[in-house]
Amino acid sequence: PEAGVVGLIYCQGQSDVENPDSLVVGTIEYVFKLRGPTFCLNTGCSSTAVAIEHAIELLKSNKASTMLVLGSNLI
Repeated sequence: PEAGVVGLIYCQGQSDVENPDSLVVGTIEYVFKLRGPTFCLNTGCSSTAVAIEHAIELLKSNKASTMLVLGSNLI
């Protein structure tokens, strides 16, 4: 991929707080001017591990030169 193509995976574990994940992802993507694949992921307790797996696959398939994985767990 073109140098500087950075993707973002935002993952959130179990949460009792109403949180519009797509707004968080969109805001981070806009503020940091990310140009790669960007999505949010929620698989419960394993969100960060699954997100890292997705990031590795995207890097291997040359869809991004760098991936940023962010995780949070609000209980």
